[in-house]
Amino acid sequence: MKLSSLVYKFLPFMILLISVSSVEPWSLVPIGNTYLWYAVYALILYLLLLGKQFFNKTKKKQVWIIRLFLLCVIISFVHGVLIAEYYWDWKLLVRNLMVFSMPITIFAYSSPLLLKKTFSVWLKYGLLLFPFFLPIIDSEAYGRYLVPLSILLLFYPRFPLNWKMFAIAVIIFLVISAPDSRSNVIKFIVPLSISMLLFVKGRFLKIMAVIGSWLLLGLPFLCFVLAATGIFNPFDMSEYLAGVSDEAIIINDEGNEQSLLNDTRTLLYVEEITSALNNDYWLFGRSMARGYDTVSFIEFGNETQEETGRNERPSSEVSVLNIFNYFGLVGVIIYFLVFLIASNSAITKSNNDYSKLVGLYVAFRWAYAWVEDFSRFDLNYFFLWIVIGISFSTAFRKMTNREFELWLKSILGTKRWIFK
Repeated sequence: MKLSSLVYKFLPFMILLISVSSVEPWSLVPIGNTYLWYAVYALILYLLLLGKQFFNKTKKKQVWIIRLFLLCVIISFVHGVLIAEYYWDWKLLVRNLMVFSMPITIFAYSSPLLLKKTFSVWLKYGLLLFPFFLPIIDSEAYGRYLVPLSILLLFYPRFPLNWKMFAIAVIIFLVISAPDSRSNVIKFIVPLSISMLLFVKGRFLKIMAVIGSWLLLGLPFLCFVLAATGIFNPFDMSEYLAGVSDEAIIINDEGNEQSLLNDTRTLLYVEEITSALNNDYWLFGRSMARGYDTVSFIEFGNETQEETGRNERPSSEVSVLNIFNYFGLVGVIIYFLVFLIASNSAITKSNNDYSKLVGLYVAFRWAYAWVEDFSRFDLNYFFLWIVIGISFSTAFRKMTNREFELWLKSILGTKRWIFK
């Protein structure tokens, strides 16, 4: 069997395994173990490496920034090998190597044919399996399982009526079933909102996408400076919306009251930056084998902390803080350039409106990396690199609107032409 046939035949079905691993941390019953999932991740990465042949080799220069980031990952790995002392260091190092090797996804998924089959497999089998997971996973995991649908929402106005109704039903379901999972709801609402730009015609859509992307790409830096100088902390909205804070109370899964305006991020920034400055790894990172020093997340009976004698947290909920911890300020700059170049390529160098929406979504994911976006081998991170792959793909960018619509139609499996 040719390597291309091997990748095309098996890689799309790996999305079903990633779907399961995405909800495993929130499962009420054990699903596999560390060694099993590491073996699955290794197999997926192997297939993704084989899938590099799908990438247009004449366009290698376009993805120099991806190669630079992967080089950064290799250097951090070597650094980790040199400083790892305990089993937990090695475990974290191997885990992070697989997570941050996921940018190779962009090469295989520059192929519209492979991505079409991957979406089709998930819509056919992944959605069918979802109800079976509902009784055994926390509501926090619902949105993490349904990530592929959130990506397709970028093209919502072109859905047939039945898919439109289904998508809205899913969003309502997420809001009602998991009101405390703010991130999951946001990741469905934002692509749906971006899709409304399809009602804007011609170059006005491009202008709006360019303006929107630059705002999203620059906003985190502005907010960071404002927060650091004490002028405005975007995470502490309860301070600025004190009059409505009582209206933003919900009951979480544990039956306790929780405010949607609670600041759950400032402490993470303070601890991470303090750790980097105290240990002098702010420029190049601590390596993928080590976490950051913590006072707030010391756990009684924590096996890792007791064995190592360190009060370290292996990772945080905020993606950009993990990049900073493992790769330093240099890594953050390179990571930013990945989003900047990908977003700009999709918006300014494409023949269709749909790629422009993808580029705007990539810019949103950069901004949201400062809020959450866990660094895990899951659907959320997998599809982040898929949309970045779409942004770099000349095959997608060369499509006309009509060609992109036909591609989308083939995914949704409609039997007649329903796109207006």
